[in-house]
Amino acid sequence: MFRIIKAIDTYLEDTLSVILYTYVVVIIFAEVVARYLLDKSILWSNETAIFAFIWLSYLSMANLAKNRSHLAVTFLRDSLPRSLQLLLLLVSDLLLLILASVVVVCIRQPFADAIDFEQKMVGVDLPFWMALAAVPVGWSLVALRTLQRAWIAICDFRAGRDLTPAITDLT
Repeated sequence: MFRIIKAIDTYLEDTLSVILYTYVVVIIFAEVVARYLLDKSILWSNETAIFAFIWLSYLSMANLAKNRSHLAVTFLRDSLPRSLQLLLLLVSDLLLLILASVVVVCIRQPFADAIDFEQKMVGVDLPFWMALAAVPVGWSLVALRTLQRAWIAICDFRAGRDLTPAITDLT
């Protein structure tokens, strides 16, 4: 059971991203072929590709949060003593957790409305909440990954390891 949880923890965002990216590429290719060779259009392809890309974006955001590989200006932090580096990392993590919490709380009502009013996607007969779920799922994963990386930073600080390992060190 622990191995399954570890595998999910390690590969969840990457696996879902590969699946979604493959879907986007295949469906857009199919739409191009349908339009230019068959002179037809796949009505639902554009909308589902857009929503798959939105899901892909939120999952990628969680993956970046997990690896602490998002855009950051670190020259000042890296020049500070280790204890202040840890403090800045933890403050950054706390601010990201607050942001994630605000987004998840604020999306609850639109998400509930999409379910209650049985909203459908325009080009395909699928519930709109399936697309909208990318926001709370993505930001919840960001919050989880941020908590994980904060714990890792504390453990690294206690063990005397580098607080922000290079991206290649995380694989």
